[in-house]
Amino acid sequence: MATIDRIKLLGDMLNWLPEDNILTTDNMNEAIELVIAKVGDDDTKYGEVFCKTLDLIADWNIIKTPIINQRISRESLGDHSVSYDSGMSYRQVWTDFKEKLNDVCPLYGYSPSSRKSGIRINPGTPYNPLEN
Repeated sequence: MATIDRIKLLGDMLNWLPEDNILTTDNMNEAIELVIAKVGDDDTKYGEVFCKTLDLIADWNIIKTPIINQRISRESLGDHSVSYDSGMSYRQVWTDFKEKLNDVCPLYGYSPSSRKSGIRINPGTPYNPLEN
């Protein structure tokens, strides 16, 4: 049982992260260690650690979204107003990135579940006390 090579893992992740990543290398190494503590440090779990760490990094980037990067669509001054679109918002970049992980992760041998966790209740047929 070999352990996961953290340097290789970080390098592989950097190849996929958007340019808008505001996390430091120390932050990303911390994310790697958190995921490894949960998943395990066996190199057979490389793909799972890779995918879950990228997902965690995306979540951290969304949480740390700077307000200045938010999109402004209209400015008004008196009777004059200007509308513009500054492009894709910072949050949207990371939300799209999280969705694309379903395509990236299988390349590393891990397929994240597309189903959300939860419970499904089948109530059966409605009960009518007048029908007996």
